[in-house]
Amino acid sequence: MTRWLVLLVMLVPCWSRAQDPSLAPDLLTALRGPQADTARVQSLVKLCFNLTNASPDSAQRFGEEARTIAKRIGDTKGLADAHNNLGYLALNQGHLEEASAQLDTALQLFTTIGKPAYLAVVRSNMGWLAERKGDRVGMLREFQEALKHAEVAKDSSSVAVILYNIGTTYNKMEDYDRARELLLRALRMEEAMDRPDKRAICLMSIGNTYRSEGDTEQALSYYAQAGPLFTRIGDQVGAGLIAENTGGLYEAKDPALALRYYQQALGAYRSVHSGPDMAYILLSIGSMQRALGSYVQADSSLSAGSSLARAHGGAELAMDYEKQRAELASAMGDSKATLAHYERYVALKDSLRNAGTENELMRLRTQFETERAEKDNALLRAKDLETTERLRARNLQLYGSLALAVLALGAVILVWRNLQQRRKHQVVLEGLNTELHEQKARVEEINGLLRLKVLRTQMDPHFIHNCLNAIRALSLKGEHERAEEYLEGFARILRNVLEHSVRDRISLDEEIAFLNDYVRLEQLRLGDDLTWSITADEALLDEEPQVPSLLVQPFVENAIWHGLAPKQGPKQLEVHFFQVDGVVTCRVQDNGVGRTVKAPTPGRTSLGLKLTGERLELLTGRMKSQGGFAIDDLRNEAGAPAGTRVTLSLNVADPA
Repeated sequence: MTRWLVLLVMLVPCWSRAQDPSLAPDLLTALRGPQADTARVQSLVKLCFNLTNASPDSAQRFGEEARTIAKRIGDTKGLADAHNNLGYLALNQGHLEEASAQLDTALQLFTTIGKPAYLAVVRSNMGWLAERKGDRVGMLREFQEALKHAEVAKDSSSVAVILYNIGTTYNKMEDYDRARELLLRALRMEEAMDRPDKRAICLMSIGNTYRSEGDTEQALSYYAQAGPLFTRIGDQVGAGLIAENTGGLYEAKDPALALRYYQQALGAYRSVHSGPDMAYILLSIGSMQRALGSYVQADSSLSAGSSLARAHGGAELAMDYEKQRAELASAMGDSKATLAHYERYVALKDSLRNAGTENELMRLRTQFETERAEKDNALLRAKDLETTERLRARNLQLYGSLALAVLALGAVILVWRNLQQRRKHQVVLEGLNTELHEQKARVEEINGLLRLKVLRTQMDPHFIHNCLNAIRALSLKGEHERAEEYLEGFARILRNVLEHSVRDRISLDEEIAFLNDYVRLEQLRLGDDLTWSITADEALLDEEPQVPSLLVQPFVENAIWHGLAPKQGPKQLEVHFFQVDGVVTCRVQDNGVGRTVKAPTPGRTSLGLKLTGERLELLTGRMKSQGGFAIDDLRNEAGAPAGTRVTLSLNVADPA
């Protein structure tokens, strides 16, 4: 995976203010001499900051001493600096609650002082704290507030830093064009300020956006520019990140080469004892070892990395480790471990990526874009006013110099110039209006994509929940052998669930295979009375169509749980895929009790069917194609309920 989380964490020290442990001897010498209390507080604050990575214990001691003296003498600025640096130190060590308390106090004190530059620094640190907690909403909100304060303070250095922070946040939201735009702005500012360390970080981050889009050539080009800069300034972490991200480019085509790059990066991180970076790289190493079949080594790497991830407080990283360990356990045939790791992965995923979080991110993003557009428009209006005033002054001066003899000519020239300016402004305004309409359409498209992703993340845990309920029901009936057989079958299809959950579409063959595996599991619960067939027209199979992943399964599940399970006697289920006027269609039919007399199942609601309907509606709306489903109640010759038939239209291919 692309190292955005680790990159964000490691940039806290080098982005906001450059640490320099070599300053410590001079600062210590100054402390030994006579100093006023206010100057002594500032020396202690600087020692706390510059020793954060080199000597955390000493940094803690100096920060606490600065806090004590500043509080005693009533030095609000020094006290706020001490709390801010102690908060950053706690954040760097993974003590997130302590960091939150220190930074909250610093924010209150800096607010009392009222200087925007100070507020920009502490807000930026609070953004990093939110990132470490896995709170992307809080992260984006704090960085936006920091940018406002930095712009009010006219602090170009802080503006460049915060533009970078927001750019990386947009990359996490998969808006790569907007991320690159902000990162390039930050890069241009860093080049103007001649800060090579931050230039290197910007270059590598821009390369990461291209890597996320699969553009290997552009990614390597930017990495090649960043690498020599990291080497020149002796930044081992930066050099390690270049090796790690380069390795990521070769994961798919050459896992062995990718593993060598990752091990090179691990050596660089170990040389500077960077625990957070080692936690991330061990995840990638374990993944490649699993891909190469080295399961024992992969288990060792993932176990060590998981411990580091917990120690340094990375919630999203812990979620990624649980998913990797579930896949490794599945590959090793350990169904019990697979289930345990996957349950922890689902729990972490639900806690971090719920619908409220995605909606709040979308709102903050729209708010940020609107505020930036309004600010740009205000700047444009100010420039237009300035230009108009300048032209008016020039025209008045020209009119006075030409006097009455050239009055007529001057009037003609003035009118002509005004007409030209109006035309030019009209063209500019029309261009801006066109751009705003395009941005609005783009935001609406992104809103639809985010809603679709929210529904998709809700469906996967629902499917797993239903399977686990089936296992529990068999166990409560005392059918332990069938429960164990059901559990083993469930573990076998977990890999398919993991793979399909990140893909919008799969082939029809894959969908049929998955449905067969699922119905086979349900037969273990219902017994041999259940017979089924899942077929497709030969002509349709020859076309190898793509269908939405896991879309048909909830309808099959609904037929089994609500139609066939309450029925006495033989139970039949038929699923057939065919084409109607070029549209891929699926028919799910059962001979169950029907909808009007079906037996209620305590504690169950058809959430999967509801979510599937919403997902199909979003897909067809975004693709501008036809799609939907219809439910028919079947009756026998006597008019009694004889089953249910569901017909789905699946014409949701990628738009041209």
